[in-house]
Amino acid sequence: MKKSIFIDCDDTLIVHDKNKSYIPTSSYEAITQLHKNGHRITLSSGRSHFQVEKLMKELKISNAVCFNGHMVIAENKVIYDDPINSNELQPIIDNLLKQNKSLYGLDTDYIYSNDPTGEIRLFIRDKMRPGHANSVDSFEKYIVQLDNQMRSYYFFMIFGCELNKIISVNKNSKISIKHWSDQIFEILNKDISKFSGIKQVINYFNEDINQTIAFGDSYNDLEMVTGTACGVAMGNSPDALKEVADLVTDTIQNDGFYKACKKLKLI
Repeated sequence: MKKSIFIDCDDTLIVHDKNKSYIPTSSYEAITQLHKNGHRITLSSGRSHFQVEKLMKELKISNAVCFNGHMVIAENKVIYDDPINSNELQPIIDNLLKQNKSLYGLDTDYIYSNDPTGEIRLFIRDKMRPGHANSVDSFEKYIVQLDNQMRSYYFFMIFGCELNKIISVNKNSKISIKHWSDQIFEILNKDISKFSGIKQVINYFNEDINQTIAFGDSYNDLEMVTGTACGVAMGNSPDALKEVADLVTDTIQNDGFYKACKKLKLI
């Protein structure tokens, strides 16, 4: 039975070592075999389209859930486009800028940051490298200073602060705030997640949710790992994801993606 497979990028497909980022050879092999066996592959990431387009071309993948579900691409066409509600996001940005907090936002063209400690540039340089073969560039060239101008942000993160002390979101809000990692929070529209993006893809292709598989490694993968028919957590995932996954595989460095594809008889 052919499956619809959704794969996170960073730390699931792409290894971020101290000095370089790369896709393991075994993962290239797995992707090649998945294509040969007729499975549909979709990248499912917090990245923007400009951060995954070279990966998509290299891996011959034409579908992507971008910005953790705020934009969806199928057959290289945008089929869903829903930026974060700016009327609610902008007052939060204004408040956090006054406090000089570390902020990271994405629209369709640029990375916007307020980076008083330098941690965001380090994050982009070390944990958000392109990852495709022979890539020597980085996304640092896309960085623009974040200011108070209202924009259509599709992704927004807050670094290293106690969220409940600086932000209040009422129960009727159109946005939600979630953990991206232990020290980073993400702002999204309510009901938006990688899994909501997955549903857009399977509806577009008229696929069965019971034939879906998702691979992830972080908190923002929780919805897709629990919502698809089979959720796979990488061995380098936090316990919160491992506990709800149908399968916990090896780490990305130890060929976890390839091993899971083998175990699930996808290749």
